[in-house]
Amino acid sequence: MSLLLVILFFIGLIMMISNQYAMIKKMDEMNESLREINNKLG
Repeated sequence: MSLLLVILFFIGLIMMISNQYAMIKKMDEMNESLREINNKLG
């Protein structure tokens, strides 16, 4: 029973980390787009 909880906990942890990584990548892409727009306007 406790082994199942540990496995579920690790799965949740991995999902959280991968979600944060995906968010960081999206934010990086948005920053790149904003920089390109600023270069075009500037």
